[in-house]
Amino acid sequence: MNIPTLDQKRAQNAWETVKDKKGDNAKNFGDVCKQTSTRIQNSGLCPALAYLDSKKEKDLSNELGSYLLSLGFIRGNQNDKVLQRLIQSDTYILRRATDEALAYLAWLARFADAGALDKKGKGE
Repeated sequence: MNIPTLDQKRAQNAWETVKDKKGDNAKNFGDVCKQTSTRIQNSGLCPALAYLDSKKEKDLSNELGSYLLSLGFIRGNQNDKVLQRLIQSDTYILRRATDEALAYLAWLARFADAGALDKKGKGE
């Protein structure tokens, strides 16, 4: 039995998140993913998540939080605020979660871009 690599897990989770998004919906989602990556690099993971929450981009904020929870980077149950737990975590955890969020966002953006090109789901 093959054990999936971390990159394969990222890709699988990203695919499950983006697979039903087509056309403009996928393009908008991909754009938000790319902007969020830039925000994380410029300001950090916590400010980027706070920005997503304040701008009604909670889908991506929730997706990132769920993904980080699934990998065990942060502890707690799904009802706890991921941002609050990250703020209270140590530097090592925050750095590792930031790296993982950036890698995951890259997969989300790639798949969203592919969905934007495939407007009808038939590979035009």
